[in-house]
Amino acid sequence: YSDDTVAVKFDDGPITNYRCTTASDGSANTLFIQDEKGFLAKLQRAKTVIIEAEFFMQGNQQMTFSTGGLNW
Repeated sequence: YSDDTVAVKFDDGPITNYRCTTASDGSANTLFIQDEKGFLAKLQRAKTVIIEAEFFMQGNQQMTFSTGGLNW
């Protein structure tokens, strides 16, 4: 990961950039979304979420999650 934002698309909504921070212990495999309340509010209503982030020496990668029907 080499940027301070990730692009997120909830269902057919617009792409939104969320600011992120890395773990304080320097772990490279964990990110924390800064606007977690707004992110979670949209996530709870979405059926599908696509997250795109830039990875070191891998370029932009998209991850798709089926979130419909999750128990909150």
